[in-house]
Amino acid sequence: MKAIEPLADKVIESAGEVHKELGSELLIEVYEKPLKKEMKKRGLSVVQKAWFPARYEDVVMEKAFFVDFFVDGTLLVKIKSDGPTTNLDIAILRSYLKHAGKSMGLLLNFYYEDFNDCFKKVMVY
Repeated sequence: MKAIEPLADKVIESAGEVHKELGSELLIEVYEKPLKKEMKKRGLSVVQKAWFPARYEDVVMEKAFFVDFFVDGTLLVKIKSDGPTTNLDIAILRSYLKHAGKSMGLLLNFYYEDFNDCFKKVMVY
């Protein structure tokens, strides 16, 4: 678990740089390219709009959900900017983590003016 924390910290640093330059409450699409650029500058491997399957018994739904970024084959990242972070946002990311078989995700919310409110680490065990 410890190996994922520095990875998450690099993504948060990247988001902080983007937030500092662009501010809050723009469309999600405005943040995607700069965020990807900042993550790559920090040496991270980034897949944008990464699709994942979901399984039910022997049935596989190939494109069940996507995350905005899949970082270093480990970390799921969802971004939003259209309102405060809700319990539903967190529950959705937890569901994605479960189906992807990953333990940590980040919810980056560019709605907030104060960057300290812009990120939430979400864990599943």
